[in-house]
Amino acid sequence: MFTNHPGWYLQLDSEVIECRSNEISQLLINLLNNAHDAVKATKELSQRWVKLKVSSIDGVVRFRVEDGGPGVPERYRDKLFTSSFTTKSLAEGTGFGLPICRKIAEKHNGRIFLESTSPVTSFVLEIPARQPTIQKAS
Repeated sequence: MFTNHPGWYLQLDSEVIECRSNEISQLLINLLNNAHDAVKATKELSQRWVKLKVSSIDGVVRFRVEDGGPGVPERYRDKLFTSSFTTKSLAEGTGFGLPICRKIAEKHNGRIFLESTSPVTSFVLEIPARQPTIQKAS
């Protein structure tokens, strides 16, 4: 059910992260695409920005995707990771991106969340740099 695989790594500067790098990349691309979608309709040029920040503290790697978009309305926050829920039109989104991101995070013994105390929209992925076990792809 679970395996460690010596080939599952992601290198960030001096930090080596044991993970399925293709899955973590998929997760980050989804968050970056969502952030891009949030800011592209913003009329104020100074708010059209997206940042990816990476840090590591006590063996936990934190990826933070921030954007200058309008933010996530309070009424949607509890539903963000629910399958089929989307704030986008049907042509733009399916509502499966964030639930898939959550599954990937959990498979890596981590978590993903919207940081509600941030002054900007900020989605955070935290995963341990060293995986005790990584669940096989399903």
